[in-house]
Amino acid sequence: MSAQRAEEAKEKLAEAVANYTNVLLEATEPQNIHRTLTDVLEVNEIMVLKAHTGGNQSKSADLMGINRATLREKLKRHGML
Repeated sequence: MSAQRAEEAKEKLAEAVANYTNVLLEATEPQNIHRTLTDVLEVNEIMVLKAHTGGNQSKSADLMGINRATLREKLKRHGML
């Protein structure tokens, strides 16, 4: 990925996060917005890395900068295991 393409993707992500945060703020009773945002990003990151690595948890964890046990905890928390 070129540096320019990465920067464009980063800007789109920032815009999407801002839009989603505003939607959550408009909710009747917004709660724990940080956890909600983190969960959405984390699930999507895991799905992309899982596809990229052919489902290899060790490789996915390495790309995330975490150990395999932590990845498994995240998979369980998100109902992906």
